[in-house]
Amino acid sequence: MALPRPPRRLLGRARPPSPLLPGPGRARGAWILLVVACAAAWGALTWVAVAKDAAFRWNWGLDLAFYSGLIASAAEGHGFVHTVLMQEPVGLLRLSHRYFLLPLYVPFFALRPEVGTLFALQVATVVAGAVPVFAVASRRTGSPGLALALAVTWLLSFPVWVVALADFRPLVAAVPALGLAVAAALLGRLPWVAILALLACAVREELVWSVAAAGLVLPFAAGEGTLRRRLAASGALLAVALAWQVGQRVLGLGVDNHFDIAGAASEWGTGRGALPGLASLAGRVAESEARALALLVAPGMLTALLAPEVLAIAAPVLGFLVFATDHEWADPRGPYTHYLAPVLPVIGVAAAVGAGRLLRWIAPGRGPRPRRAAAIGGIALGLVASQAAVSWRAGRAYLEEVSSPPPGWDAPRVAAVAALVERIPRGASAAADFSTIGALAGRARVFSIESFGEGAGQRQPWHGPWFPPGPEDVDRLLVPEDAPLFERLAADGAFRLEGRGGGYALFARVGGAGEPGAP
Repeated sequence: MALPRPPRRLLGRARPPSPLLPGPGRARGAWILLVVACAAAWGALTWVAVAKDAAFRWNWGLDLAFYSGLIASAAEGHGFVHTVLMQEPVGLLRLSHRYFLLPLYVPFFALRPEVGTLFALQVATVVAGAVPVFAVASRRTGSPGLALALAVTWLLSFPVWVVALADFRPLVAAVPALGLAVAAALLGRLPWVAILALLACAVREELVWSVAAAGLVLPFAAGEGTLRRRLAASGALLAVALAWQVGQRVLGLGVDNHFDIAGAASEWGTGRGALPGLASLAGRVAESEARALALLVAPGMLTALLAPEVLAIAAPVLGFLVFATDHEWADPRGPYTHYLAPVLPVIGVAAAVGAGRLLRWIAPGRGPRPRRAAAIGGIALGLVASQAAVSWRAGRAYLEEVSSPPPGWDAPRVAAVAALVERIPRGASAAADFSTIGALAGRARVFSIESFGEGAGQRQPWHGPWFPPGPEDVDRLLVPEDAPLFERLAADGAFRLEGRGGGYALFARVGGAGEPGAP
């Protein structure tokens, strides 16, 4: 005799499995393969990042020394203090930009105090952007295999490589933070929407515009959940964005106009400032930008075009880059390639949504039909193969270039200068020129010899006793042999020549840190 079935009200409704967690069977296997793919991408890109640093091929060595110096100083217990940029305030809340997630890097750097640690962490944050792509694709396509293919396709994207290798930039943390926030909103994970949106805003102040854009477009994103649920997620995103903006103003946390989306938007069509009128927008896009924009979606992410409402989340950042800058972001070797970080996760999630729509058009229904299986296999193979081919063609020369010495240098010269840098004690302050200052990254007190004497009579509250900086404030100086400073130090009894090589000379201040008899 069969036992009576318990009342339905006692059992409750069974909740569908969450694509954000490993599920049974094929879904769990796909998650495992995703972890393997992310680990492989992390290993390969970290290796290139370290090789890039060893070859002195930084995007902008001065900024690398600045950001790594902040973290090195904090790891040594001195707070977020730096000596690289005299015009930049010190202290986490006084920097030109709000990097509230910067303290998360400090314990890792304290365990292994070298710049390679920061490269490894940055690459890890970028490859983590494949997780929201996989999560959304799992729900929208109903196929763990196709979701895995989309995530791998995103990892194979050339712009993803470029951002992962952009020296060390705190803005790159926007890749997983914004991606997870948008994924949580699309998947209806209401308790997580506000938390992840706050995390995204904490990356840097401009991310608030991306969060606000997500809140505005979410009600139009047909898919998961009812309109009421989408409106609730939209309200959470907009509330976080508004609270963040108001909070910054109330606390007096002013922001730099270096990446001023609001300021650019206010000048739209006026003919003044950064943004031109509508009639000249087409002419504003340079050839390099057109190529960079094409590589963002072609060919593997083309399904993102089938989800224009999700792509609209990238509009504030991408619009600013295209129409209010001087095209520097489009150069993969330039100092502003990291500005693409808030765009990449949006394109990945949009591609996942678009892939689901494409699959429903080609093979409607969710049953195990041969037509659906063939469609899934064809889409997956086409995305991965085409993206791998295009990225290899676009990225092979780039990868070879950033792993070799800069123009005018050769491997022996790089090795000779690197050997001089190795002779600088870890605790000593050091100075170098723009061409070699990146080699000092990861040290707490780093100066630029170009800034010696800079700012006399312009003392600021954050300047230490070394302002305006001069050679007498530095323990070790790496100076080009053809620079006037070389002759000055060679004739000054307060400095001792420690070594020469590669067209550079290393001087030590007598009595400085690391010197015999020095404290």
